Amino acid sequence: MVKERFTKEVGRSGFSIDKTMTQEVRFLREEKNGSRSSLCYYEILPGIDIVYNSIRSGSGSETQYKNDGKKVIELNFCLEGCFQCQVNGKAFSLSEGEIEAHLWGIPKKDAQFINNEYRGVSLLIDPEGIGRKLHEMFPKFNSHLNTLMEGIKRNDGIIRIKSSSAIIRAFQEIYKIDPVTQQYFLQLKVLEVLGLIQTMPISSTIEKVYYSYKDIDKVKAIHQRVAAEPEKHYSLSELATEYSIGKTTLQKCFKEIYGKSYYSYFKHLRMRQALNYLEEGKLSIVEIAGKLGYGNPSKFAAAFRSVYGVAPRDFKIINL
Repeated sequence: MVKERFTKEVGRSGFSIDKTMTQEVRFLREEKNGSRSSLCYYEILPGIDIVYNSIRSGSGSETQYKNDGKKVIELNFCLEGCFQCQVNGKAFSLSEGEIEAHLWGIPKKDAQFINNEYRGVSLLIDPEGIGRKLHEMFPKFNSHLNTLMEGIKRNDGIIRIKSSSAIIRAFQEIYKIDPVTQQYFLQLKVLEVLGLIQTMPISSTIEKVYYSYKDIDKVKAIHQRVAAEPEKHYSLSELATEYSIGKTTLQKCFKEIYGKSYYSYFKHLRMRQALNYLEEGKLSIVEIAGKLGYGNPSKFAAAFRSVYGVAPRDFKIINL
């Protein structure tokens, strides 16, 4: 039932089944930017399915399930990128290393994937379909799911779950597992995640984090401006003052949207630009440093090394 509903909904979002696959169900969608998004679906345990998400588009990938009374919990772990949507007029976002939970049937509007990039794992849990053996392994599992459902309902239909290092590590390992050749290992890891969540008191599990669309628009405007002027290194304080937004709000909201802190994000962005310049081979290292706002080439070299593990001069030699 869950698989059929999922197939129907992603079909409405432009995904179609890849008929070349024989051991998995993979949905593909050709994007306008020339990339391809994929969703790989596996039934791993009674009542529990998993989806590996690889999105290469900005919007239109979030399904809108009808609330037909069937209670399905969807847990999403974001490995890379950032997802945003609007629930009951409030903004919600999911960034790298974070987990959210919602019930199918909760309408999410203005869904978008920031920077046209998102990778993650979804667990689809149908409490009515969970087998007897799983209940024997986790006697309180069903009551915990019911408590989780109620927590979701009380918090506008979608919640973010506090991520412990153990849960993050388990999800990261799940993403690396081959579901076909390592099926039993995948089942164990999924049970580990559910067991870890079950041991956490629901009151301390739920995080409710929203930002106003006014603040989000300001942060996006700041991002657009700084990205367009890589030679200028704006401080958070001066941007917060100029755009009339609290420095702490700017700091936290930026990380919510783009998955990294303000300074880390733009350092990586500048170093990607530096990499392009080095590969073109038309500019000297001093010239590249100047174009990216580094008056001191040594500081530029240190920043480049911190991202790529090699100095720009050595990179040029390697790529000659």
